[in-house]
Amino acid sequence: MGQVMAKPERIVFEYGYGARIASAFVALLMWGLVLASLSGAIYLLVQGSALAATIACAIGLILAPLAINHQHVMRLKHQWHLSLRPGHVMLVLPAHRAAHHKTKSFEGEISYRSIKGISRRRETHSVFGLKMSVMAYWLELQDGRLMLLGEDRNPGAHENGRKTIVARASEAVSRTSGLPLRRAEPAHTDRRFFGLIGSGAPAWTQDA
Repeated sequence: MGQVMAKPERIVFEYGYGARIASAFVALLMWGLVLASLSGAIYLLVQGSALAATIACAIGLILAPLAINHQHVMRLKHQWHLSLRPGHVMLVLPAHRAAHHKTKSFEGEISYRSIKGISRRRETHSVFGLKMSVMAYWLELQDGRLMLLGEDRNPGAHENGRKTIVARASEAVSRTSGLPLRRAEPAHTDRRFFGLIGSGAPAWTQDA
């Protein structure tokens, strides 16, 4: 899933080649299914099969958001990078690195002195009526900003003794900066439209 490389005066965390290749394959496969469904819909419509064309088009439209999500995952695994260096941490954080938080890309250095705290919390949200949980890792900066390092889509992995690259990187930042990795209270989204739609990302103030 990830690799840790020790280089002179720095430790680098990033996703391994296997994870990158697998994410690219899945993204291409999903987009292939979307294009096949929409192409099939056009063909069926030309052949006069309106009902079959409608079904094929609907399948393509349902698969499109999943394809976009896998494209974001592919970009994350190819670009995400965390490097521990003397006095600061170097971050390359792509946009769309969270399931339900709106995150912008960030590339730059963060001084250890500017970090107020490091937190992780279980966040639960609703997607089409199904509950989904992630473990999100945050940097709390001295100027009041919150920076999402990343998240584990399978929080149960910790209970099995396995840790993702994001979890290991967050723990390394904690050890290097001398700040404890705090576990914040779980957060949940409010649910709307009979529980089918989440209201968005859970507010951080829930943990205050």
